[in-house]
Amino acid sequence: MRVVSLLLAVAACSSSATTPVASPTTPEELLAPGAVLVLRSRPDLFIPLAYTKELFAHVPVPACWTDLESNLVAGWQIQLPGADGRRTSYFLLEGDLPRALIATCIPAALAPIIPMTAHDVGDLLELDDGMGRKTYAAWRGRFIVVGSRDLVTAATTPTTPAIRARWHQAITSALAHPGAPTWAASFDDIALDLFGPKAISFQFVIDTLSHEPQKLVGRVIATYGTAADAATAATRVKEAKLSLPASPALLAALGQLKVTQDGLVVTVGFDYAMFSAVSQADVAALIGTLAAGG
Repeated sequence: MRVVSLLLAVAACSSSATTPVASPTTPEELLAPGAVLVLRSRPDLFIPLAYTKELFAHVPVPACWTDLESNLVAGWQIQLPGADGRRTSYFLLEGDLPRALIATCIPAALAPIIPMTAHDVGDLLELDDGMGRKTYAAWRGRFIVVGSRDLVTAATTPTTPAIRARWHQAITSALAHPGAPTWAASFDDIALDLFGPKAISFQFVIDTLSHEPQKLVGRVIATYGTAADAATAATRVKEAKLSLPASPALLAALGQLKVTQDGLVVTVGFDYAMFSAVSQADVAALIGTLAAGG
């Protein structure tokens, strides 16, 4: 199902002249109970898109695929704890995403690889590879919810006011930075405890990212229940006392983090130069830990 989910996510970007008028659905209305991480990515950094480009490198791509990137505004990944202790995920695709085109484009695109069929199941679109693996999609305003039937159903069932309130500030922050290459919010305990005192919200933002020239600028934003907790957290970050496994070079780099406190909020800024002496593997592991909440 993983391949089908990723391909469906990418096909959702295809263009159409008959896109229906979007309803005012917001991302926090599409978060399944138990969600612990929301990750929003710019299209060129969206994992399903990168994966599909590799998959289709030597396979003819149908015409419906040609405009796939232009109509994708952003890709969202929502993580929840799985039954086996590992994370499970579903996706939100944001943009002008016509259902009829996807129902024909997915089977056509996959024809050289998998004999896929598309069916309507209630208000869901079901894609079946004939081998017992099925992926589902539901349209909500300018979003498509993509994943297993259970997760799509959970995500499209009206959420409670408590869930919407919990995520509203974080989602608002994400939407306020539409050009950010990567943004994530986590309510995982590992992330909330990262700076010592337990935070009430944790965000990770990459503001600038480029390969030529090599540039990386980002922030971690942690909000606390009291100013005293925020002050303790800020001090711990300045002293590089973080709940992270780190090499000596990485600890030295963490000592250069730019820490500011504004009342309940601690902001930790970082850039590529701080980590120039640290191995790429260590930097990648640190960013992955921060983005995924551990």
